[in-house]
Amino acid sequence: MGKRRRRVLVLIDGPADPVDISLAVLFSGANRSQLTLGGAFRAGFSTVFNFWADTTARS
Repeated sequence: MGKRRRRVLVLIDGPADPVDISLAVLFSGANRSQLTLGGAFRAGFSTVFNFWADTTARS
């Protein structure tokens, strides 16, 4: 099965810098759950736990 193409429509209301537009497009495909405080904590905990489990399994 091939990758599904995603389309994003960015509407700008007022003046915007090119950086604002590029960030809007960049974060439109991001997993926004990790951008919250709880999500960042869960992602960090998961990373540390997976690293620990990986190093333990290799020993």
